[in-house]
Amino acid sequence: MSNNESFIDEVTEEVRRDQLYGYLRRYGWIAGVVILGIVGGTGWAEYRADQARKAAAERGDAIFAALNETDTTARQEALLALPSGVVEQMLVAAGAVEIDTPADAIAAYDAVVAMTDAPQIYRDVAAFKSAMLKSADLAPDAQIALFDALAQPGNRMRLLAKEQIALIEVKQGNTEAAIALLVEISRDAELTDGQAERVLELIGALGGTTDQA
Repeated sequence: MSNNESFIDEVTEEVRRDQLYGYLRRYGWIAGVVILGIVGGTGWAEYRADQARKAAAERGDAIFAALNETDTTARQEALLALPSGVVEQMLVAAGAVEIDTPADAIAAYDAVVAMTDAPQIYRDVAAFKSAMLKSADLAPDAQIALFDALAQPGNRMRLLAKEQIALIEVKQGNTEAAIALLVEISRDAELTDGQAERVLELIGALGGTTDQA
C-alpha cells in the first residue's frame, strides 16, 4: 500500500469517526430515552407484580382467618368483612346457607352472577345455586320457568337444571314428561358419571327405560 492510499484510509476512518460522534451528540438522547424506558418499564412491571403477590397473600390470609373462626356467626361476620370478590361471595353464600339465612345466600350468589368480569363458570354455578334457594318459595310453574332459563345451550349447569325440572314434573305427577326429559339428559354427551347414575336410577324408579323415544 502506498503512502497516499494509507493517508486516504486514515482520513476516511477519521471522517467516519467524526460522523459517528456527531450522530451520537445529535441523536444520543433518543437511545438514552429508550434505555430509560426499558429499565423503567421493567422496574414498574416488577413493582406491580410484587404488589399483586402481596395483595393475593393478604387476601388469602384474610380468607383463612375468617374460615378459622369456630363460631358460625363470627365466621360469617368475618366473611362479610372481606372484599366482594367471587371467592369471597361464594364463601359468604355457603356460610349463609349454613346458618339458615337463605336471603343472604341468594344476595351473595346474585352478586357473583352480576360480576361480568368473572369467569362464566362461576356465574353459572352461582345462578344455579341461587335458583335452588329461590325455588323453595315458588309455585311449580314458576320453578320450571326459573330452571328452564338455566337449561339453555351454553350454560355449564344446563343438565343439572334439566334434572331439577324433571324432579318438579315428578312431584306434579307428570311421570311421562319427567321420563322423557331424563332420557334426553341420559343421552347428552356432556353428562357426568355422577349425574348419569342418578338419572338412570330415577328413570328405572319411574318405570321407564333409556330406549324410550
